[in-house]
Amino acid sequence: MLDATAAREVGDRDSDVPPGRRAPVRRHLDLRTLDVRQLATYAVLYAGCIALGRLSLQPETGLAFFWPAAGVGLLWALICRSRADLVACLVAIFVIATVGNSVTGTAWLPGTVLGVANVVMVLLPRLLLRLPDAPWRRRWHLPPWSRLNSAGSLVQLLLAVAAGSMASGAVGMVGVALLGGEPGWVAWLSWITRNGAAAVVIAFPLLACPVFMGEGGSQRELAQWLWTSRRAELATLLVLTVAVEWWVFGPGGGLPLTFLPFALVAWAGLRFPPLLAGLHGSMLAVATLVLVLVTDGGPIGEIVDPGRQAFTLQSFMVLTVALALLVALVIAERDALSARLTASERHARERAVDLETITDTIPEGLVVMRADGRPVRANRAAQQMLGEDVGRYFDNLREVHLRRLDGEPVPAEDRPAAQALAGRTVRDLRLLMDDPRSGEDRVWSFTAVPLLGPDGRTHDRAVVLFRDVTDEHERTTQLENFAGVVAHDLQNPITAIEGWTHVLADALDDLDPEDRAGTRKALSHVQRATRRGTQLIGDLLDYSVARTSDINPAPVDLDRLVEQLAETMTSADPERGTRISHRDLGSVTADPVLMRQLFANLIGNAVKYTPPGREPRVDVGAQRTNGHVRLTVTDNGVGIPAASRDRIFEPFHRAHSGDARFTGTGLGLAICARAVERHGGTLEVDDNPGGPGTRFTVSLPA
Repeated sequence: MLDATAAREVGDRDSDVPPGRRAPVRRHLDLRTLDVRQLATYAVLYAGCIALGRLSLQPETGLAFFWPAAGVGLLWALICRSRADLVACLVAIFVIATVGNSVTGTAWLPGTVLGVANVVMVLLPRLLLRLPDAPWRRRWHLPPWSRLNSAGSLVQLLLAVAAGSMASGAVGMVGVALLGGEPGWVAWLSWITRNGAAAVVIAFPLLACPVFMGEGGSQRELAQWLWTSRRAELATLLVLTVAVEWWVFGPGGGLPLTFLPFALVAWAGLRFPPLLAGLHGSMLAVATLVLVLVTDGGPIGEIVDPGRQAFTLQSFMVLTVALALLVALVIAERDALSARLTASERHARERAVDLETITDTIPEGLVVMRADGRPVRANRAAQQMLGEDVGRYFDNLREVHLRRLDGEPVPAEDRPAAQALAGRTVRDLRLLMDDPRSGEDRVWSFTAVPLLGPDGRTHDRAVVLFRDVTDEHERTTQLENFAGVVAHDLQNPITAIEGWTHVLADALDDLDPEDRAGTRKALSHVQRATRRGTQLIGDLLDYSVARTSDINPAPVDLDRLVEQLAETMTSADPERGTRISHRDLGSVTADPVLMRQLFANLIGNAVKYTPPGREPRVDVGAQRTNGHVRLTVTDNGVGIPAASRDRIFEPFHRAHSGDARFTGTGLGLAICARAVERHGGTLEVDDNPGGPGTRFTVSLPA
């Protein structure tokens, strides 16, 4: 593959096609994508650089002192956006290099080999940099290379150019041998440094320009930006650069202070963008090259050995440009990071203002508490409900006189904030608390949610929402009492109706067969409706008991309770093959009536909502930690849709109301929720982790 960009374009178009049906990538070139203007421009530049490089041939080695064609070729290959452009670039480089060598007297065979070496010099960096899915890039976690925009991309570019120079040098040594020269590691090293220096000096500054790399902006905007970028400081830098260059590398030997230009390079990198800093470094490098070659000035000009002089000068040029770009890129990254941080801080401040506005306008009281029980902040509603001294009620959890609806005090570890700080979520827990103004008992609804700390694992804060629901609670209690009375009063007439339907069914035996069939059908409808009414009345009575009856705590043997319920349910329909298992549940101090209602509904629902054809499997487990017992009821039924999980504990809500296979009143889970709530516990639901079905989790004080 020559062009990874073209491959990515095809991949983007085919990303929505399944892998097994994806059409093979076409291998022919689309000449319509060829940029003829770019091809002609770079071909002329490359030919001129070939001629310019041939002028710097060293008689001692037969190699050019500086090979600017390597820089132009690298630039050309890296900006190609299509496969056709890249292939045209490589062909043009080979032809121009081969013809250029032949015109200057090189035989066709070594000239051809040297042409191949020029192609390798630009092709290998292109492949290394423009292949984002290469295994070595994934192994070292390197980001895709698009242009020179960071210190990391500079290192990648330097390594790619070094690899291309070494591979090109290996091919070039074959051409040197064919020319009658003496290939060796010295000649190979000279080849690497001259090509690498040319690539760094000519190509690197332009590769740092987003406009030049086609990543945004226009040439007019670039020219305007260059003209307005600190002109006075830039002019001062250029004047000092000329003076220092002449002073160090000018005729007459100069001064042995080769490091002085690096101070100017650092200045440019610190004060100017990468493009200007890189161009300044390239200008300084080229000026040093010209002065050393023309005047033999400076410390580098005093080196007698041509090979060492060339290596020293080329290394100086590479260091000059690389240092300028490194400093400028690091500063640019710092500025970009600072800008992102500033934007993030501004966004955070805006969100903080929005959050404060929202929390101060909601009618519920809101308090954020730390792990030690002290409040971090309280909204305006909390201050209005509890008075200005909110901390008096929340600073020390043991001082808050919270009681359950039956009047029993709530232990400190079971209070809403304490449960949230322990990692548990509390929703709409209704408790009694003294009104801070009148001192009267009021019913408050608490919701507490844990907040994760900076480590993402521990809960170091909690959000507590509360509101006075005394009036609402009284109205609800009145309605529940009314519903209980009505349900109790309706039970007798419905029982009478059911009894008389049995009498009528027995009397049907005296009718004619034709009349008997129609009458029995109508009677069956009456009996079905009667049973449904009886079930609804029974559930209403159970719900009323779960909501309002007195709590009479006593030791409840959970193993015995589950065994009794299992025996009743399996014997009711032995053909279903129901299996209810449990293991070492132990006992819990709770109201026996409510506990029986709780497990009867949970296990009964598990059996009822197992689809026909599947044998019901119900498992009841227990785990005791930190003074709480955690009970789980897991089944293999149809499960509960995620959209219904927030409402399944509401009265009369049925998750499978549209499924004729399952009938019910929608009160069973509401009874469970109220029974657990009145014991100061929590009830949660999620999927069965071991397969299809549901898992209910009950947490109760042990």
